[in-house]
Amino acid sequence: MRFLKYTQNLALDGSHVLSYGTKVARVNHVNRVVHTLGYWSQTTSKHVNYAAAQLGYEVIAPIKQRRKRIHTLKVQEA
Repeated sequence: MRFLKYTQNLALDGSHVLSYGTKVARVNHVNRVVHTLGYWSQTTSKHVNYAAAQLGYEVIAPIKQRRKRIHTLKVQEA
């Protein structure tokens, strides 16, 4: 599947989002979520977020990234 925006560099191949031909996220159509497969550049992150928005799915960050964000929030609260 191709998207209207980022047509040259973004595609959906069944259960994966491809950015510049690289699998960057796994799509779970049952739970309607997109799991990123690591840490990506700003442009690739835009691709993943755009694809998820077009599908109407939520983006789920890698576990380490989510923990880092939670830890950062706790430090800022102190």
